Amino acid sequence: MKPVVGGRVGQRFVTAGALLLSLVGSSVRADDPDPKALAWMQSVLDAWQTTALRDLRVPLQSPPWIIFYDDSTAWHLNPDTAGLPKHTSSKATLRYAKRRYTLVRVVNDGKLWVPDREPLPLVPRSVTMVNSKGQKPFTILPLPRLFRRAAPPDEAAELNKAFLGAAVHELTHTRQLVGYGKRLDDLRARFRLPETVDDNIIQERYGEDTVYAAILAEERAALNEAVFAKNAVEAKSQLGIALESADLRKKTFFDGDNAGLSELEDFFLVLEGAGMWAQYQQARRVAPPSEPWQRTLSLLMNRTQSWSQGEGLALFVLLDRYRPNWQATFIAPTFPSIFATLRQVR
Repeated sequence: MKPVVGGRVGQRFVTAGALLLSLVGSSVRADDPDPKALAWMQSVLDAWQTTALRDLRVPLQSPPWIIFYDDSTAWHLNPDTAGLPKHTSSKATLRYAKRRYTLVRVVNDGKLWVPDREPLPLVPRSVTMVNSKGQKPFTILPLPRLFRRAAPPDEAAELNKAFLGAAVHELTHTRQLVGYGKRLDDLRARFRLPETVDDNIIQERYGEDTVYAAILAEERAALNEAVFAKNAVEAKSQLGIALESADLRKKTFFDGDNAGLSELEDFFLVLEGAGMWAQYQQARRVAPPSEPWQRTLSLLMNRTQSWSQGEGLALFVLLDRYRPNWQATFIAPTFPSIFATLRQVR
């Protein structure tokens, strides 16, 4: 996934740091993260626990394998240690769901080691992938020491909030990807699909097609009007226009050998839409108290250039408005088409 990189965070961050300082002591061993990095990692787990319980309404499980990293070191939370390269155990721990988990340290050798894949460049990005033949998810998350280089020091607080939201987005995918992998295999059995697919496949194929882009622009404009409409009648009217445009776009471009792209698009709109919706909920929690939800949402929408993320976010905001108990249906491998679900809105 390619997440997008909105203040009460500062006080929470300092408080967590002070607490963790008392836990690890005044001196930091070489095999322990520094207190600020440890506080950041804990803030991610705290945000994820809130997202899982409050927003996704899923039961808490053991945390997924998370690789927190900067340019020199990777800190592994809940890893499969049997497959790790040379590593050392830290005395530092993180708490999640009333349990504590020890961090494992791996020194980066110019690149980031990840399971079952070639090492990755040491650039700040948040990504969820699968290992163990698609059966186990893991997430890589950059630490502030790395991602704060992307902006001047006076923007550090905003970067913290943006990457915390991106972390929540990616950790949402850990509840999706394993079951969705089988669904993708089922699609391959029914349709002719490209060998490699990801959430940007539609954008990459049709990004330069002016006819496709024009229909999509009308669809996206109507969706935005529905999201920000001043009354229910206008919202439902604009949603109807958006769904008509989506039908036209699919009928025009997703036929013949491309028929599978329609279901593939629905697949990624749910995958990315749920992640973006969780990211939006996190952004609301750390937004200034006086900031209206419309501004928080607009800022997040404007930061993404990804079609699946932008449209997925709008669709899930509307889904949550009209089907507020959607989680049990859509955080599951057997989810329906979000377009079909929204067509039932009257």
